[in-house]
Amino acid sequence: MTGGQAAAKDSSSKDDSPHLEALRACQNESVAEARLACFDKAVSTLLSADEEGELRIVDREDVRKTRRSLFGFGLPDFGIFKSRGDKEDEQDFEQLETTIAAVGGSRSTGYLITTEEGAVWSLSQVPNRLMTPKTGQKIEIKKGALSSYFLRINGQPGVKGKRVQ
Repeated sequence: MTGGQAAAKDSSSKDDSPHLEALRACQNESVAEARLACFDKAVSTLLSADEEGELRIVDREDVRKTRRSLFGFGLPDFGIFKSRGDKEDEQDFEQLETTIAAVGGSRSTGYLITTEEGAVWSLSQVPNRLMTPKTGQKIEIKKGALSSYFLRINGQPGVKGKRVQ
């Protein structure tokens, strides 16, 4: 391992892929020709991995969209949906503000509410004070205790709901 590669390894995160480690090692090459050859090799390897489906590069917006679409599911922390250095993303995703895209069911049978992200939420016990949810209304879904969620439609008091799809 060259001195540049050792320095790159020390400054990289333990979670970095070998592809990023190779790029960091190239940054530390002091001879221009060696640095260019290193970058050419590292980029070629990176692009091949992408073409073969072994690697996928996602930007922060892709991560946010994915987190929004998975909100309400009890998934383990895979660590792949966190971005470094963004305080908003470092905090637990505790609530989602979105719009109702579709409503099914009734007060007596319980409502199924589909959000604009495609998530389907069940409201099985709807109090009489809650007006009928309608397409286009704003909905705030907030994480509660013990894997429960509270859905607030158009600023009304929250009702307990569950993500079903």
